[in-house]
Amino acid sequence: MSGLIALMMVLNCCGCTLTSQIARDAIPVTRLPEEWKAPCKEDMQPIDFSLLANPGQREHLLGPGDVVGIHIEGVLSEPKEVPYLHYPENVTQNLNVPIIGVPFRIDPDGMVRLPRLSQPVPLAGLTISQANHMLTVTYTRQTDILKENAAIIRLELIQPYSPRVVVIRGDRPGDFPLVTAKENQVVSQHGAGEELLLRRPENDVLHALAATGGLPGTDADDAVWVLRSQCDPGERLAEIAAQIPNIINTEVNAPYRGQSYRVIRIPMRVSPLQPLPFRAEDVTLHDGDVVYVPPRRPAHFIVGGLVDGGRYPLPRDEDIDVIDALAMSNGPTAGTGPQTLNLRGGPGNIVDPSRVIVIRTLPSGDKVKIHVDLARAHSDPAQELLIQPDDIVVLQYKEHELAANVLLNLFTFSFSLNKSIN
Repeated sequence: MSGLIALMMVLNCCGCTLTSQIARDAIPVTRLPEEWKAPCKEDMQPIDFSLLANPGQREHLLGPGDVVGIHIEGVLSEPKEVPYLHYPENVTQNLNVPIIGVPFRIDPDGMVRLPRLSQPVPLAGLTISQANHMLTVTYTRQTDILKENAAIIRLELIQPYSPRVVVIRGDRPGDFPLVTAKENQVVSQHGAGEELLLRRPENDVLHALAATGGLPGTDADDAVWVLRSQCDPGERLAEIAAQIPNIINTEVNAPYRGQSYRVIRIPMRVSPLQPLPFRAEDVTLHDGDVVYVPPRRPAHFIVGGLVDGGRYPLPRDEDIDVIDALAMSNGPTAGTGPQTLNLRGGPGNIVDPSRVIVIRTLPSGDKVKIHVDLARAHSDPAQELLIQPDDIVVLQYKEHELAANVLLNLFTFSFSLNKSIN
C-alpha cells in the first residue's frame, strides 16, 4: 500500500509540473489587451447593398470621356445648311432618331474646346439642359458671337463614357490563378476574371458585381476590395490576378509597373454602431480600377490537452468561444460528470479540469498564452474568450484538481481493495 501511495505522489508531482509549465507566463483573459481579442462576428449585419451604387441623382451628369453632339448655327454650320447627323451606337437609345451636332469628346479636365472661343467651356458635372444653357450664355452674353434671340444652339449626348475595369472573382470558377502565402505555404486557387465597360452612372461596385455573377455568397470572403489605379488594365488580366493577394496583404499603396494602387476595403458585413469604413465616392469605378472578391479561406482551431485532440472548422459569421470549442470536442463545459466526458489521460477524472490555455498567434507572428478559468466562464462574462483562426485550445487540470483526483482515486482504490479482501 505504501508503494502505491508513493507512486500516486510521483504522478501527482509530475502532473503538476506539466500543467504549470504550459500555463507559465499565461495572461489571464481579464487582462488581455483589446487588440489581441477576436472581433465579435454575430454583432455584424449585412451591408445595405444600395450603398455599393453611385449615390445621387440618376440623371446623367456630363464628365470626362463623354461624347456629345453640338450644333451651333453660324459657328459649326452655316445658316440653312443641313446639320451634321450622328446615329449613336448605344443600343439603349432609339437608333431611328439621329443626334444633330458635331461630335466632341469632353477632355480629362472636363472641358470642351469649341471654335471662336478663346477659353474652353467647362461641362463636367452638368446635366444636358444645364450644358445647353452654358453654351448659350457663352456664345451670346459672354462673347457676343451670336445674337441671343436668334441663336440656335443644341447639345445632346452621343455616347456616355464607359470606364474599363477588371473584376476578379475568387468565389467563381475560372482560369486565373490566385496565389496566396500562409505560414510559408503557397496556396493556389483559380478564379474568374472579366473586363467590363460600365457606362456612367452605372460604373460602381454594385453593377460590377451584378455583371459578373451577383453579390458575394458564402464561398467568398466578407469583404470586397477595390484597387484604384490610373493605368489601363489592357490584356494583363492574369498578371493582375497574380499580383492582387500581394497588394492586399500590404494594405498600402503598392507599385505595379511604375503605377501605384490605392487599396479600398468594402466589408459585406458591418456593425450598426460603427461608421462605414469607406466613403460614397469609393464605390465609383474609374479606368484601371480592379474589383476583387477574395475566396473564403477555411479557418480552423485546434483543441488538445485532456480532451481528444482535433482540428475543427471555425464558422465565418458565427462566434465560437472557449466553451463552444470544448463542446465540439466533447470536453467538460458545465461541470458535467466523468461519465459524459471524453477525457484522455488524468488520474480518474473524478474532478473536472477547469484550466484552459489558449495559444494565439498575433499579427506580428508572436505567440501569446491566454488563461481562461472554465469554472467561472459560465457566470462571469469577463472570462469569455472568442476563438479566432489558428487558436490552440488546451484543457488542463489546476494543481488542486489534479491533487484531488489523485486522493479520491487513491481512496476509491483502497476502499475497493479492502472490500475485495474482506
